[in-house]
Amino acid sequence: MPNKPNANTVVSSITAFEERMIQHGMEAVFHIVTSDGTLNMLQEPGRCTSAIIDTWCDDLLSQGVIDPSSSSAIRFPVCQYDRINMLWSAEAMLNSCTEDLKHDLKLSVDSDDCFGPKLLMAIFTKIYRPSQSKIEHLKERLKKMSIRTYPGENVMLFVQDAVKLVREIKMNFMMNSTVPDLTTVALSRLTLLSDDLLLQRVCTICINNDVNGFGKALDDAKTYEAIEALMDIDELYRVLVNQDDYSPARDS
Repeated sequence: MPNKPNANTVVSSITAFEERMIQHGMEAVFHIVTSDGTLNMLQEPGRCTSAIIDTWCDDLLSQGVIDPSSSSAIRFPVCQYDRINMLWSAEAMLNSCTEDLKHDLKLSVDSDDCFGPKLLMAIFTKIYRPSQSKIEHLKERLKKMSIRTYPGENVMLFVQDAVKLVREIKMNFMMNSTVPDLTTVALSRLTLLSDDLLLQRVCTICINNDVNGFGKALDDAKTYEAIEALMDIDELYRVLVNQDDYSPARDS
C-alpha cells in the first residue's frame, strides 16, 4: 500500500508474480484476447479498463474466448481449467499481499467476482496508476543513466537497470507505441561507450530505429524493441568479455 515503506516495489512485485504464474501455468488468464489481438495485463496495465476486464472474465467463464485468427468472431469452447486458473490465480495473488492490502481487496471486489484479472485490476487501481507524466519521468531517468558510472563500463549491469525502467514505461502505455523513440532513448547513454565495436553496434541500432525510410529500416536492416535492443548489446558485450576483447574491462 502507498503508506508502506516498500511501496516503491510495485513493479518488481508484479514481475515476480508474473514469473510465478508462468511457473504454475496460470499466466494465460492475464493475457486478454480480443478481436484486435492480445493484451498482457501484467505487462501493459495502462491499456486495461474495468470494462475490458469484465468482458474478458465473461469470455473465459461463459461466452468462450474469441479466436483472433478468425474474421467472423468465432469463439473457442469454454474451458473448465480456465475457471480453476481464475480462482487459483486470485488465491495466489491474495496470499502474495500484505494483510492490509488483502483486507482492502476483499472489501473492494465482490466474493463472486474474486478472479485473478479482477483482483489485479483492483490492485493497479489502488496502488499503481499508469500515467503519461510517469512515462516522461521514467524517460528522463533513462536519459540520465551513463555507462561511464558503471565500473569497467559493465554493460550487463547497465542493461539490468535500463530494462527495469523500460518495463515500467511499458506498464504505463495507454495504447500501442506510446513512446515511438523508446529504443533510441534506452540506448542513448550507451553512446558513451569507449569500446569501438560495441559503440558501433549501438549506433547502428539507433540509426536503424530512428531512420525508417517510409516504413523500411535503413538498407532493410532490422529494427528492435527497446528491451530486445538492450539484450542484443548485452549479448555482444558478453562475447567480447569472454574473448578478453572488451577494452574497458582490460583497462580496469
